[in-house]
This record gives sequence, C-alpha cells and structure tokens, in this order.
Amino acid sequence: MRQIHTPKPLLYLAFLILNFELVLLFAPPLTTPYFPPTDGWQKSNSIDKLKLEINVNAKLQMPHILLVDDEAPLCESLTYTLEKEGYTVTTAADGHSAIKQFHKQVPDIILLDLMLPEVDGMEVCWRIRAFSDVPIVMLTAKDQDIDKIWGLEAGADDYVTKPFNTRELLARIKTVLRRRLDN
Repeated sequence: MRQIHTPKPLLYLAFLILNFELVLLFAPPLTTPYFPPTDGWQKSNSIDKLKLEINVNAKLQMPHILLVDDEAPLCESLTYTLEKEGYTVTTAADGHSAIKQFHKQVPDIILLDLMLPEVDGMEVCWRIRAFSDVPIVMLTAKDQDIDKIWGLEAGADDYVTKPFNTRELLARIKTVLRRRLDN
C-alpha cells in the first residue's frame, strides 16, 4: 500500500485555514448596526451613524443619557425621541435625584436644565465636575448671553436654549459623544 506524503507547509496551511474559519464562526460581527434615519431625514455621512460602545465584558451598549428636567411633558417627549434614536435614557426631576442617579450609573452624557427645584442645575454641574468629566449639555430656557457664559464656564460642554429643534439637539448630542469617544 502506497502512502501519500503531504508536505508540511500544506498541512500547516490547512490547519491555519480551519482555525481561521473557527475564529470567524465564533467572533463577534465586525460592523456596528446602522439605524436608518427617521422622519424622512437623510443622513449623508457615515460619521452620522450611531456609534456603539464596547464595555469591559465585550457586550454592546447604547450610549446612556441622564436627562435632568422638572418639566414632565418635556421629559416624556424627549425620552421617547432619544429612545427611538437608540439611546438609553434615565430621568431625574431635581438636582438631588440627578446626583443620586449619576452615582447609581454613570451616564455617557447629561442633559441638564438650569432651573431645577432644591438644587439648581448650575450647582449640579459644579458638583459633578468636581470628580467627573462626563459631557454635560445645558438644556434650559435661560437664553441671556451671561447665562450661557456662566453655564459654559461652570463646566458644560454645550448649551441649548428652549424651545429647541429636536434634530439640532440630537446632532449636538452625537457631536459631544463623538468627541468623547475620539479621545
């Protein structure tokens, strides 16, 4: 009986191909899911795609937003819009509960109203900035230049005045998150 002799490089190549196929079989997907735009608005650039973060456990997580505002109707509608865009949203109606929520689960970004009961938004911003660099976007009815300057100097990363365009707010959130992820 004649034995077929296979050269060692070919055996090694076959071993590598099999291992590579097994790695591909069990590896997570290389692309992030893309959520199509809503309301007929067309996204023109791949930068506008929703970015996902990978935590230490290698599980995919959507960016988490802490929304701090005492106006319940605004919170409900904004929460609905943000969740529709793929974000995870936690709400707080006053400064104390905002700080408690922050310590429970550190968000990726905070949308913070200035005029809050008990502890105002400026104080919340100062307290959080004392130990964290989480992006803060002020979302408030105070539209005077001095209020904007104080908010930005207190540590806010952006300042949006009410009433606001929802698409503009979403674009600002994505921009702030993109800057944070790039760093």
